[in-house]
Amino acid sequence: MFLFVLKAVYICLFLLFELFYSCKYSVYSSGLLLYENSYIKLRNNLNYTNETSYLYEKVNNESSYSEFENVMEMIDDELFEKPITTKRKYRFVRLNNDLKVFMVQDKDTTLSFGSLIVMAGFEFEPHNLPGLSRFLQYSIILNSFKGYSKEDVIINNTVNISTKTEREKVRYNFLVSSEKTEETLRLFSGIFVNPNIVNEVDDELVALLNTEMDDTANSDLIRLVEVIKELSIKESIHHSDSNINNLNITSDLGYNLREKMLEYFRMHYNARNMTFVLLSNISLDEQTRMIEKLFSRIENHLESNYYHIDPTKNPLLSLIQKNVIFYSNDELPKLKILFPLRQYVSPYKSSNPELFFNSFISSKRKGSLYYFLSNKELVADIKVGFINYLRGYSALYIEIVFFKDYKINILKVLRGIFSVFEMMRNTDVDFELIELTKKLDYDRFKYKEDYYSFDECFSIQNSVESYNCAPEKVLSAQFKHSDFNVELQKNILSDLTPENMLLILHIQSISYMNNNYFFLRKKPNIYINKPTISDVFGDCGESEITENNSTKSVACNNILSDLDNFDYNLLFYQSLLKEDFTSSNSTGALYAIKTIHPCIINFLKKMLNSTTAFTDFEVSKPDLKLFSNLKIFSSLHKIEPQNVPIRLSEAIMKSGSEQDIKFLSEDIVKDYQRFFYLPSHFQTNPRTNVLIYLKLPFKKSFGNVIIPLHTKKLDIIFFIIVFILTKLLDDINFYLEGSLTYVSFNKVSPFETPSTAFGISIEISGYVNHIISYISIIAQKLVNFTDYINNSNFKLAKRIYFNKRKNDPRNKFSDQFSYMERNFLFNQDASDASIMRVMNEVTLEDVVNVSNVLVYYGRMEGWIFGNVTPVKSRELILIFTINLGRYQVKNDRKKDKNSSTSPPVNLVSNFIKSVKSIIKSLFNNLFGDICFNFNIPTHLSSNIQKRTTSNSVSEFGVVDLLSLEENNFYYHEVSRNPNVADNSVMLSIVVDYYTKETDILADLFVFIMSRYYLEEFKSIYNYNDFISIEKRILFDRMLTIRVKFESPNYEIQSLVNFANEFFNIWFNSKILSFTDLMFQDSKKVVLKNLSEEISDISIMLRDFKSEIYSKRYDFDKKHTQIEFLSDVSYSGFRRWCKKLWPNSKKMLFGIYSQKISEGGYNELQKYVPEGYIKVKTGYFLNQNNIKSFNPTTAYNVD
Repeated sequence: MFLFVLKAVYICLFLLFELFYSCKYSVYSSGLLLYENSYIKLRNNLNYTNETSYLYEKVNNESSYSEFENVMEMIDDELFEKPITTKRKYRFVRLNNDLKVFMVQDKDTTLSFGSLIVMAGFEFEPHNLPGLSRFLQYSIILNSFKGYSKEDVIINNTVNISTKTEREKVRYNFLVSSEKTEETLRLFSGIFVNPNIVNEVDDELVALLNTEMDDTANSDLIRLVEVIKELSIKESIHHSDSNINNLNITSDLGYNLREKMLEYFRMHYNARNMTFVLLSNISLDEQTRMIEKLFSRIENHLESNYYHIDPTKNPLLSLIQKNVIFYSNDELPKLKILFPLRQYVSPYKSSNPELFFNSFISSKRKGSLYYFLSNKELVADIKVGFINYLRGYSALYIEIVFFKDYKINILKVLRGIFSVFEMMRNTDVDFELIELTKKLDYDRFKYKEDYYSFDECFSIQNSVESYNCAPEKVLSAQFKHSDFNVELQKNILSDLTPENMLLILHIQSISYMNNNYFFLRKKPNIYINKPTISDVFGDCGESEITENNSTKSVACNNILSDLDNFDYNLLFYQSLLKEDFTSSNSTGALYAIKTIHPCIINFLKKMLNSTTAFTDFEVSKPDLKLFSNLKIFSSLHKIEPQNVPIRLSEAIMKSGSEQDIKFLSEDIVKDYQRFFYLPSHFQTNPRTNVLIYLKLPFKKSFGNVIIPLHTKKLDIIFFIIVFILTKLLDDINFYLEGSLTYVSFNKVSPFETPSTAFGISIEISGYVNHIISYISIIAQKLVNFTDYINNSNFKLAKRIYFNKRKNDPRNKFSDQFSYMERNFLFNQDASDASIMRVMNEVTLEDVVNVSNVLVYYGRMEGWIFGNVTPVKSRELILIFTINLGRYQVKNDRKKDKNSSTSPPVNLVSNFIKSVKSIIKSLFNNLFGDICFNFNIPTHLSSNIQKRTTSNSVSEFGVVDLLSLEENNFYYHEVSRNPNVADNSVMLSIVVDYYTKETDILADLFVFIMSRYYLEEFKSIYNYNDFISIEKRILFDRMLTIRVKFESPNYEIQSLVNFANEFFNIWFNSKILSFTDLMFQDSKKVVLKNLSEEISDISIMLRDFKSEIYSKRYDFDKKHTQIEFLSDVSYSGFRRWCKKLWPNSKKMLFGIYSQKISEGGYNELQKYVPEGYIKVKTGYFLNQNNIKSFNPTTAYNVD
């Protein structure tokens, strides 16, 4: 009876508690809305302008900022539109020099981040001095802090200052510990008060600048802008004083360089053109005191020379009905369509002009033009947006990405786009969609998570720059599209006609057969005569397609409508010749301008009507029911804080009621033991993240279903499954992303972490009520996967897989060494021929069989993190499993029961660990840490295999180099990369097995080498190019130290010699010369960095996921490493370093630059450095007594 009464009281208290919280948030939300509406009315009645705002705010805040004599206007935190979830406080002030300042107080941070933008980008540079704004930017920073690093200025190793010039603005940032904020602000503001500009040209600075400008010049927008400038500004056509590839900002110009920079500074670096944002844990009053004292000194100089903007004189109008052709290194063919706006200079983002264009053209939902064209395999991607491309002049752009080496029907794509425009012109605006979008945007803003420091500052600056909003609305501006303008959309649509378009084409190469024929895409050893427009239409000229010549016009239209594989060159009115290309004065980019053939424009005009989009391209409105069901409702649960993930079953036992525990014991589904649970560290964050790994339990057969165990086949099959699942969910993603719910699928492969099995990962982020719906849909799509896969999307997925495997690692220079290293140690033949051969063997039946086995027998594991209770987490997993339509058998239930660990066992285990730790500590205090002997985790231990293969999963493994008795050094065959300009060499030194202790010792070793020896090495050998040293964990098994050399000046042989010298002298002897003082200082820095990582939630979550993925489950690793490293002595660390090198194994890899000739490349293939054995893939396959890390247990192989 007593227990019954106690339970009743508990239930009543619980209901009252829930009622209190719901009322609290309801009252708060209502009050916020009421206050907001009242405030808006007040501002509207006052006819708000900057001047009236100043008067209004002065009356309301006089007492709070009258003490700040240099502050003209202040808007305090209470007036800011903020998410209900944020703890941050905000303030806006306008100083007496018109400089706009936003301040953010975040009590949870230990750093201060500041960002100042100046509207003085390279768009305003003199045409005869391109690069002046960027030269000024670097000169100001570097001359103001002489003697410090030139790429990232470091002041006393505590302040990081960076800068970047963009088209319209220059951005200056700093990051510093909070206690040094005022000192940093004094230095930072001084840059703009009294800049240190000298008349000297630093060659290293010019080289750095040229590199940045080279990167910038690859942007289509920049290249087009410069072309427009050259065509519209008469004097720039006739001379070229400088070139981006050979920047002539030198004393030989005949100009006084310092005077030119000072003139530019006075014209553009005015306080009225600046916006500064500071985020710190310092109080807002203290931030205001420091800023108004220091930044009010920045002056307003000359009036900026801004041109008057007349939209009817849009410079882009001179290029309509033209093709602008650029060379491009892009792997996939691209086409950009631009429509200059004649009536509007720049539509504000707050009016959301992209809403309907994105919905009907580029969104992934069913019913969009992209959805239709992508399913027909005509496009890979479509993007739509507005660009402010030249001093306020705007254009709507559409970027189309085609599939490589596949049919390119440009005409059909263009026809689809113009049919959508015609449909929008003849259809009333859907105000219900606008209202639903507004509501979702408001909900998204209300529950928005806090950005990281730099993202918060950049977001505020972008709102000031891009949105027409009052200062107190900078946080909500990008979420609230309350100013949708119907008239604006109509006016924009009136400019979206075939006569008003400009096409930007990308070509990779041109081969000339004669003066009339060429091809635009690389095709090996094939030269095809491509037809010109004249070959298609004969003598059909511009005068023959007018209204008076309807016969010819109809004939042209009929021919165009029958074309199936419409190619780039059919767009040109005349043949594209070599002489048509010219070089841009500013960017150095080669370009040509050709007129679009009038037949094309006429065809697009005549073949459209208001129903074409619906009938021919299946374009339709969004399903508003799906939008209306996306109401965000989320309460914040009172969850006990937890530092590390624990198993979900344990969390339910701890926090659930007796009934929940009873359900847990009776549940048919028994996957909780393999799921981990971690409540959100931010109690104001109502979002939840669910990560599910679904992996194959490898067996030879499942009844009548046989799956391939070939590793390359499985890699291809799972890529296909992920690709098709992503496509299947594109439609629902369109609706869910509006409510901040996101899903991603990824392939899980032992090629990345050998202790895992092949499978897929499903990651969902959002609000629990949406996740429940989404997780059910995903499970149903998996169950019905065989209904969706067909020969068409199967072949497309295989082709995309091949292009990714072939191109991605080789085009991404930073990944190429890892790519070579992986193939080397896995004994993988990763040649194009090998991949293509295996890919051709994969059948549609293989994919279907693997997907069925994955659904009904796949092993589930993962984690749940966020604002969700353990019981609700159980429901999510239960819903997913039930929708998969499978249940665990009794044997699996018994295994899970046996594998679970009871609380008493945990207590005994923790007690034993504590006793061991105490004994070890006493022993070290008495005798010193004689040596570091670590036990390798069980799943990392090596097994002897006499014949290691790489094709079958049951024999799949990574070569254990440390187990080899021979002390040979292995030289892997080098390769060329056509996209890099530098030769490079990487020396990979395998030094020890990976444990959490050796991991942190290697970090300390790398820090000492980098801090004390790299510069000394460069000085002795007169090496001034790039060198880096880093630690890598190789396949979760071995620790490697990587030394990388990159140089445009040295040949491969010289770089190999540098690498060997660095190893033989510095690694073997110099490293042991470090002093106790060097060791202690380095140890302090490493411990500090490790502690900061623990406080960074994003790094912490990444590490937790890594522990689950690799099956280590050591979530408290960082704290253990801190304790361990704190006890490491100078002598012990020296002994660990000394024992590494006799057993270490070296691997050498090289990449040749694009500059090397074919003959030189063939000659270098014969080169083998002294002391190395040149080995190729498969070398270890034929060696006796080779040890291999074999993940048999993880795979459950029979």
